[in-house]
Amino acid sequence: MRKINNWLQKNGNNMLYIYGEQDPWSAHRIIPDKETNSIRFVRKGGNHYTFINTFSVKEREEIFSVLKKWLGIW
Repeated sequence: MRKINNWLQKNGNNMLYIYGEQDPWSAHRIIPDKETNSIRFVRKGGNHYTFINTFSVKEREEIFSVLKKWLGIW
């Protein structure tokens, strides 16, 4: 798992990481390195049921903007 974690941090491009602040599974969350274009969102007060639609409108717009860029939609 350590090798996978290291690879994701250094080489995992186009990854969207969504975490809930209160989710115990987030204890081992990936923190992307600046070498990648991956992005991480942590919902304050969020739990294991944190999804894109549980973020604020501003954060959702940012998430969808990144996804559109990666998909070449705009």
